[in-house]
Amino acid sequence: MVISNMQVVVKGDKEVFLYLDRMRKRIPIEGAQAAWELTQMGARFLRDQAVLSGIRSFRGKLLSPSGIEARKLAKDRYGIAMPYYGPMLDRMPTHYAPIRRGTIMHRWAQQRGIRDKRGKIPKYIKVRKHPFIEAGWRNLLNVLDTKLNRTANKIIRG
Repeated sequence: MVISNMQVVVKGDKEVFLYLDRMRKRIPIEGAQAAWELTQMGARFLRDQAVLSGIRSFRGKLLSPSGIEARKLAKDRYGIAMPYYGPMLDRMPTHYAPIRRGTIMHRWAQQRGIRDKRGKIPKYIKVRKHPFIEAGWRNLLNVLDTKLNRTANKIIRG
């Protein structure tokens, strides 16, 4: 979110200047709070979309409470953190992954009951992407207008 500097020249009496002065003090507080709430919403939307896209956690931490989360980066700066493989699951091309005995993939295939025509665990399995990031951002953009309008009204009304 980019906020540019704006200057408004108002000619009026003392009451108008006092009102504007009080409003100016509330802008950083309400703006920072709105930014944090939007970041939390974005993390929640990404988590929900990850589940809807078919990602099931076997050993990873993407869907755990500390997987996709809102974090404070600096004063009045917030971001969404996720494990390094989150974007990989979102963007990887469809490919075949080998299933070797004694590996995590082999254990996963056993637990899921994946078998070929002969009744054995196959040597390769087709892996596809699970796009969830763009859908989560779309959901956040739908909420963004409403949230910013409510924040502006809070600042004006006090």
